[in-house]
Amino acid sequence: MHRLRGLLARIRAIVHGERADRELDEEIRFHLDQEAAKLERGGLSPEEARRRAMVAFGGVSQTREEHRDVRVVRWVADASADARFALRSLRRAPVIAAAAVITLALGIGAATAIYTVVDAVLLKPLPFPHPEQLVVIGEDNAEREWHLQDAAPANYLDWKQLSAFESMGGFADGHANVTFTGGGEPRMVSAAQVTGSFFQVLDVRPSLGRTFRDEETWDGATPTAVVSDRFWRAVLGGDSSAIGKSIRLNGREVQ
Repeated sequence: MHRLRGLLARIRAIVHGERADRELDEEIRFHLDQEAAKLERGGLSPEEARRRAMVAFGGVSQTREEHRDVRVVRWVADASADARFALRSLRRAPVIAAAAVITLALGIGAATAIYTVVDAVLLKPLPFPHPEQLVVIGEDNAEREWHLQDAAPANYLDWKQLSAFESMGGFADGHANVTFTGGGEPRMVSAAQVTGSFFQVLDVRPSLGRTFRDEETWDGATPTAVVSDRFWRAVLGGDSSAIGKSIRLNGREVQ
């Protein structure tokens, strides 16, 4: 415990180095004032007494540098001694050492994971033009404890008439897994339901082919799919002739 308190005190001394320098300056000033006052009582003028006090004390700047050097050298030496003591203690108690290392590893791993999520979700801008202009709105229902739920189609169409928004597109909250068939073994793929204006809102354009129009969104229109570049390469083999052909999702033909 004594070593721990000593180590913390030395760390504080390094961190608060400016305060230590101020305290040293005050101590030097005190000694100079005391010596100058003694010389003045001996009959010297204030200016001459101050000059002789400075000469007797020696270089003020040199004294400051020497004090800093001693402080840093002592801290390094003491820190090395504390490190050796800590290592010896850990060798005598390997179980405690292993528990400490595992705890640190878990803590660092958790902190890294949390930062990665925060960085991706909150810090990095969305990969779309003018992301600061994008907002998400949804329906709230206090009785059913709904918050930002998918809007009813009629409400969505009413919202589209509002002048508060330059454009609006709808999407089903979250991703759903659907079964893709027609390209070898059936496989589960991630999909989302969006309206035709969704791509216009994000101001994104396909590399090949086209997105679907808003009128192709609702019941009665031919189901249309826009596939990602990864899906196109991994599942459709990167074949440009696949653009415009039908695929089957959940047993339903989609263009």
